Amino acid sequence: MVAHISFLPVEILQYIFILAQARDCIFFEYPQIIQNARVAAALSYTCQHWRAVALGMSELWTFLSDEQYNSWDLYMKRSHPRPLVFGLADPTLEYPLPESTERVQQIVLKVFSEGERIFDLLNSCSFLSLCTISMSGDPMSIPVPRAPDTQAIIPYPNRFLALKNLHCKNINFPVIPMFPSLVNISVDAMVMPVESALAPSASTLTHITFGASVRSWFGARERVTLPVLKSLTLNNTPVAVAIWLITPALKVLRLQKYVEQENLIAIKFAIAVWRNDPLALLTEFTLHIEATDSDDGERSFLWHMFVAFPNVRKVRWDVPNKLVSQLGSRLNDNVWTGLEDIALRVQGEDANEELLATMRKTNARELVKPYLHLYKE
Repeated sequence: MVAHISFLPVEILQYIFILAQARDCIFFEYPQIIQNARVAAALSYTCQHWRAVALGMSELWTFLSDEQYNSWDLYMKRSHPRPLVFGLADPTLEYPLPESTERVQQIVLKVFSEGERIFDLLNSCSFLSLCTISMSGDPMSIPVPRAPDTQAIIPYPNRFLALKNLHCKNINFPVIPMFPSLVNISVDAMVMPVESALAPSASTLTHITFGASVRSWFGARERVTLPVLKSLTLNNTPVAVAIWLITPALKVLRLQKYVEQENLIAIKFAIAVWRNDPLALLTEFTLHIEATDSDDGERSFLWHMFVAFPNVRKVRWDVPNKLVSQLGSRLNDNVWTGLEDIALRVQGEDANEELLATMRKTNARELVKPYLHLYKE
């Protein structure tokens, strides 16, 4: 098959993924592929020691075995001047990082075992143009760097001054590196030391997404102000972020995928804080609760959202059936006076008719719209 592929024109070749099921990447035997392909990609799920280089397009990859590691310079030349994506399938392996990395704008890490090798990468001075780091792997904790003599935590230095995006999935970061210019943080597992994690990028952060395994750092001594944060998404996050975050410019708030009743306590405390210090600029609000085993009194704090978010214009509710009439009956002409678009679902099914039956706004028919997400999931 590879022999036939090697004769394809570059216009077709550049969009092809080659799947190599063996450790040896046999397509390297055909120089036509190497000569023509700027963005051709080879994928192997069996090679244990991958080095990955993107040939021009961020969504296409070439996974190189150890024997082909010296091909880095060749690919750098063939893909010039396009930006590159550099991937490591296991950053614990003791292999040197490439020296010519000024064109690398994204790093993708597949972490399968604990080790200190990842510190070498995060502390590297080679990736001067790096904009995005994406890390994923088996659920695990990244060990904290510590001084050998005192065992005190060693903070990460500010290596990636151009880094804008940090994405972590199934990776628990006890300490986020002190990146000074982050714009977008998306993590599903982290023990949150607020000052060290968010404060260095306080003046630049605009989007934050936290998952269900984010935990607060109980030693946090002060609240952190994020003056330009526009969007905050909490996916079943058991942390009352409003207790330690001040977000005066927040425009989009998503409290979603809450499947454990105990995690609703975090929403309770957060909305209580916002009730006393309303998010005046908030315009879009999504509330998605799947937990159904708590009583109505325990959820009475939800009524406070009408005060906490006084100026919302677009609202999406996906709540248990028992809350439909209670939420709708409180939605009258005295609250959310700027509302333009609202929709309701119950367990994922459209419930707009039930909402209309309980709403007390005089223009309810004009406000209730089809349940379309306000954002791309």
